[in-house]
Amino acid sequence: MKKVLMLLLILVLPITVFAAPTKVVDYIQGIANTAGGDDSTNNVIGDTDLAYDGTVDKNLRYVGKNPNNYVIFNNELWRIIGVMNNIEDANGVKASRVKIFRNETIGEYSYDSSAADIGGGRGSNEWSRSYANRILNTYYYLSQKGICAIDKNLEETECDFTETGLSAVARSQIETVKWNDAALLARTSGYSVKETYPLERNSSTTDTREDPIIKTREATWIANIGLINPTDFAFSTSGTDNTVRNSCLNTAFVGCALCSNNWAKKYECGSNTWFPRHTMWSLNGSNSIYYSSGAVTLNFYYSSHYVYGKTNYHPVVYLKDDVMIYGGTGTAEDPYILEVYDVTVEDVKAEDVNITPSDKDLPEGTIVTITSLNSKKKIKSITILDENNQIVDYTKVDDTHYQFKMPNSNVKVQFKYENDISENPKTLFNLIIIVICFSLCIVISVITQVTLRKRKGLLS
Repeated sequence: MKKVLMLLLILVLPITVFAAPTKVVDYIQGIANTAGGDDSTNNVIGDTDLAYDGTVDKNLRYVGKNPNNYVIFNNELWRIIGVMNNIEDANGVKASRVKIFRNETIGEYSYDSSAADIGGGRGSNEWSRSYANRILNTYYYLSQKGICAIDKNLEETECDFTETGLSAVARSQIETVKWNDAALLARTSGYSVKETYPLERNSSTTDTREDPIIKTREATWIANIGLINPTDFAFSTSGTDNTVRNSCLNTAFVGCALCSNNWAKKYECGSNTWFPRHTMWSLNGSNSIYYSSGAVTLNFYYSSHYVYGKTNYHPVVYLKDDVMIYGGTGTAEDPYILEVYDVTVEDVKAEDVNITPSDKDLPEGTIVTITSLNSKKKIKSITILDENNQIVDYTKVDDTHYQFKMPNSNVKVQFKYENDISENPKTLFNLIIIVICFSLCIVISVITQVTLRKRKGLLS
């Protein structure tokens, strides 16, 4: 129901449509380049909502309290984290890829759990064999029901993603990639945001913890869906200006939650991010405590949470390189549009109808005008149906013009004309009877004529 209400809201909002579609990667990079972006700094670029992160990969990220990074994906509002460079796909090909984040949580569940006689039932933060991986890459990805953990000792509940899971269209837009899920180290002074980024990508599989469930952890994992890395949250801060932003990125973030007494500053850093104002699971666990995984909080630090505890799941995916932006400005009211649809008019000659702006590649929310060009036939009504044969509302402008707002689906249009005998089965039946009777009369007449001629021939 929540998803339906969100879609209804989107359908009544104005949609900006581009003159020509653009690849998502190119579009975002184009904003930065036009504004004179410099990837050697962490500064917010001009009057945009973008900033480079100053890491070795020079990723381009959306920053601030409410940047224009909203996008419709899976018929829902998601948000663009940014353009991540050197992201490796399942075939080992590295490229710049757009990373997006589901705006609403799909629920609160444990990251993992285990039987009481294994590690005290507390589970493990090793991603590859966790409940978290199964929840996201099986149940949610395939829109299925499943079993999710909600506490230690394998306490579970049924979780249902048949309505909130990914559609076939959404799955077709996702790139399968190598996710960085290395365990994060701790030290007395902690690690700043900039120092944490390479720790998330530590390729070593050596595990220094005494994990009774798994001895060798995977530092990377090939999958369709993941969670945020802790620095995705941290790099999204704008501070209150560029000086504060740079200070935020150099403050202790991981491994030492209590080593900074300047909580006012840390709150200032955390409150100037666009991520939800609640705790959520991240991909990277703790290297020091096997049953502790990372959750990020508004107080701008990586907080270790026992994996059997419940907190919010926000799926994260990378888009394929060929996914296009067709419209939108990135605001919540006018989000970016990544899918387009077609209009098909049934049983009408092409020259008898005109569809504007087009009958193909129309973003959701586009106002479509149908014009009848056949002056010899008067339209009685039209029916517009989506792919599920649900009626799409339209407005009759006049006797030849009709308008509707494009749904998130291909549509078909059916015309009904006045005096159309196909509408009245009785009229059609009567016509058939008349035709049959007329045909029989002709046959009888012919037979009669032939018979008379034969008789005349005999008499002569």
